[in-house]
Amino acid sequence: MLGLAVNFFHCHALTAIKVVFYVGAIIGLAIAARAGREARGVASWLNLPVCRAILALVLVFLLGVVFSAEGAFGIIGTHRDALRQASVFGLLACGMTLVIIGGGIDLGVGSVLALVSVTFSLMSIHWGWQPWVSVPVCLLLGAMCGGLAGTITAGFRIQPFVATLAMMVFARGLAKTISGGTKVSTAVKNPDGTFRYVDVPAVFRFIDSRILDGNLSVVTVIFIVCAVLTWILLARHRWGTHLYAIGGNEEAARLSGVPVTSTKILSYVASGLLAGVAGMCQAAQEQQGDPETGTGYELTAIAIVVIGGTTLTGGRGGIGLTLLGTLTIGYLEKILSINAVPEASRLMLTGVIIVAAVLAQRRKR
Repeated sequence: MLGLAVNFFHCHALTAIKVVFYVGAIIGLAIAARAGREARGVASWLNLPVCRAILALVLVFLLGVVFSAEGAFGIIGTHRDALRQASVFGLLACGMTLVIIGGGIDLGVGSVLALVSVTFSLMSIHWGWQPWVSVPVCLLLGAMCGGLAGTITAGFRIQPFVATLAMMVFARGLAKTISGGTKVSTAVKNPDGTFRYVDVPAVFRFIDSRILDGNLSVVTVIFIVCAVLTWILLARHRWGTHLYAIGGNEEAARLSGVPVTSTKILSYVASGLLAGVAGMCQAAQEQQGDPETGTGYELTAIAIVVIGGTTLTGGRGGIGLTLLGTLTIGYLEKILSINAVPEASRLMLTGVIIVAAVLAQRRKR
């Protein structure tokens, strides 16, 4: 029966995807409407961040159906790849959500991703380290980068923009230094200047593999697990309550006894840790560590956060909203890729999206 169901789904991919998507959208909008049942009128209803996030996702999905090549958006692989490609951005966005809710910003996540990507590749490909050593070391490296940025920001009262900009430059430079300015790949240089090729590490193959008959990538599973853990930390733990209080009014939170400095530092540590996870996933997907990878990823992460409805001024937002933003950006990137839109145009579009999302938030206030 399961085999028949899978075959039917593959044969009717477009219909199945449309049905699942639209039913999910209707249910989501119904839940959002119930949450805002005291609001009156469409304008008030659209002021709910979750409604705007779902609407943005539905519109992007419809754009894909209308403007993509005939049948391209109905292939199950298209949606599978969109989710896989968005997972790395989603990991960065989850960490960015924590920092932004606390009233900060983290511009260093893209460079930290590159640093961890290069380090993970060196350890796994060139040095032959086992995953039980290399993975914790890379997680610690990401957390340390975030902790350093958080300490400069919260401990020394330096503006988050300045502190994380410094981390962005520092981490990128360190990535280029330890890699020698070149990609760390399976082509290993010998002392005599010749090259030899080594096998792709097993940990790379595992992270880049798929499960459930190839329908779900391990990278996507990692993203979902990290998102759930981040949601628990934010919504079900006292630390999350403190973070919301700090983002809403830092001075009032301080007077109320909230440990402002340590709470803000931990948000940057979490952001760096998730950037480390994203860096390892990126290295496994590309099967190499590139010191130039991750450039501009911080902007995409910010776009995901604001599309989801988390306010850049802090104190409002959530991981659930960020998940919606991740899907929106993931589908948008896939649509642009299918239609061969140049990278420069994509960057400009990202900037427009950020401004539009912020203006929508200001309209609400």
